[in-house]
Amino acid sequence: MKEKVVIYARVGSQEQANVSLDRQIDSCKSFAVKNDLMIKGIYKQVGASAHGTQEKFESILSNMYQSNVETLLIEDWSRISRNAIEAMEIENRFKKNNKSIVTVNGDKLLL
Repeated sequence: MKEKVVIYARVGSQEQANVSLDRQIDSCKSFAVKNDLMIKGIYKQVGASAHGTQEKFESILSNMYQSNVETLLIEDWSRISRNAIEAMEIENRFKKNNKSIVTVNGDKLLL
């Protein structure tokens, strides 16, 4: 059975939305196809700062549970947060709930 994933893409402004959101989503879709993953949803966030996104990820995590999805796909860690400590807190919350966050470019979260 294919692993189920959801995609998360975020940009800071409407001006970036047309190009950057599509690029992020396409990158994640290509990764999913290449790795035989089943995409169960796509989350887009426009005009939001990376700061204060804890609530957004709580909602995504809850939806992942309801849909029996194992993994959140992102282009890179800056899509979660540009603040490494906040990104680590979000990653730890996912791990505690037996969910994972995977970057399509293979980046590891570094402090």
